[in-house]
Amino acid sequence: MTSSHSAFQEYSLRFSYFVFKALTYYKTPVLLPTPLFKGHSNFTLNLMSVVKCRGFHVTSVRQDLLDFFDDPKNWGEQEVKTDYMFKGRTWRQDDLRIKSNSDLHKLWYVLLKEKNMLLTMEAEYKRSSETMLSPERIYKVEESMKNLEIVVRERNRAYNLLETGHDGERPTQLVENVLGLHKFYRLKEHFIPFYMNRKWLDKYKFNHWDLSHVAQFKKRFREKMVLEKNKERSLCKRYVKQILKKYPNVTDDAILSKYPDVNIKRLREEMDK
Repeated sequence: MTSSHSAFQEYSLRFSYFVFKALTYYKTPVLLPTPLFKGHSNFTLNLMSVVKCRGFHVTSVRQDLLDFFDDPKNWGEQEVKTDYMFKGRTWRQDDLRIKSNSDLHKLWYVLLKEKNMLLTMEAEYKRSSETMLSPERIYKVEESMKNLEIVVRERNRAYNLLETGHDGERPTQLVENVLGLHKFYRLKEHFIPFYMNRKWLDKYKFNHWDLSHVAQFKKRFREKMVLEKNKERSLCKRYVKQILKKYPNVTDDAILSKYPDVNIKRLREEMDK
């Protein structure tokens, strides 16, 4: 009798454990009667007790490869009616600055998905030798992503300046390229020194700033820049002369606002002679 009673207690405890584990998978509360087995007080639950259960979570709906293509309703149409997020103009920086970080994060992936879809459609239209409908959507999305990245970098720069005193951007250095022209190079970390890096040595095998043809190129390039600057200056001077002849009562401030490099006093003296 004792062995049967202990076995029944063990069975009751196991059954109560499985009942509790099963109930935790349901979202709605479950009402249980008590006692579940009459005559056995070791396995009882409160009358009309409400079991608190966790929410039932599911994954997002899985889409097929058609997400990389435009809406089938737009196939064969002469004009594509875009979504409200991409209709009209692009996302400007002023519009993005009032958004929160979470909204910008969500908008980035929405734009990225739209860009992937448009690039896929562009490749498909090229393969089919057809004209893509509303190709300006690609430029709108790219411009929106560019503005979004600028706004995010502004926030990161402001945060780093406030916390650390540095902007947090990658440092740049003014270097010379293979043609001897100056450009800004974004520095990055390397695992080995430059004199042990074979790829770097193969790329910069020659000291291009000491070569004679590079010096000759730099001389001619500077000469070209000077000639273009003089040509632009002479054109501005000619335009100002035409303005003074046509409108002799025009103020100097109005002309200097558009042509700041022109000596108006000297031009007036030349015209009076």
